Amino acid sequence: MFKGEDATSEKLIQEAAQQLATAKAELAAAQAQVGLVQLATPLAGVVARINVQPGQTVEPNTVVAEIIDPARLVVTASVPAREAAALKAGQRAELLPDRGSEAVATGQVFFIGPQVDSVTDTKLVRISVPPEAGLSLGQFMRVRIITEEREGRLAVPWEAVYTDHDGQSTLSVVEGDKAIQRTVKAGLRDGDLVEVEGEGVKEGETVVTVGSYALPKETKVRILNAQQEAK
Repeated sequence: MFKGEDATSEKLIQEAAQQLATAKAELAAAQAQVGLVQLATPLAGVVARINVQPGQTVEPNTVVAEIIDPARLVVTASVPAREAAALKAGQRAELLPDRGSEAVATGQVFFIGPQVDSVTDTKLVRISVPPEAGLSLGQFMRVRIITEEREGRLAVPWEAVYTDHDGQSTLSVVEGDKAIQRTVKAGLRDGDLVEVEGEGVKEGETVVTVGSYALPKETKVRILNAQQEAK
């Protein structure tokens, strides 16, 4: 081996060592900068999610973390387009748990989407959540929006009303041992109840809820749980 080759090898080793030392210094500086990074937010809240890993390089527009204000939670609901036509900002909305019927809080409609989803035929609606509601981010809720209130109206289980192809609605009312068919006008529906009005329909009457569509205008019936109802 010639002397010139030894000198060249030694020079290459020195350059490699220098490059390694430079890389280590740059890494240490980068790690120090990462340690100095602070998140700034225009609102006070709770960090709900961090979207990056320590040491990860991010672009200026990268969402590093998601912060929520528990006092400014909203419920996002999908409302059928045919029902969304009756919605207005400011309407009262009852927030119900996924199971059960008792409302846990009352909010207000503050946003109604202008566009109908072509897949689900629904509109996006946002409802404010009062700070004292005690709800959490990501929690599933059911929503009942009050679009109109009517007092002094009769309502029956929706299964009791049968509407034929001509649009005529009937209701079978139990009188003694007979079920007598009454023609009614069906109105608003709220959950399992539907508003009805018609001649011969009075408050407190018993109506047929199962199989009423197949009953004749007048037929004999027997109430199986009459004793329980009397109690």
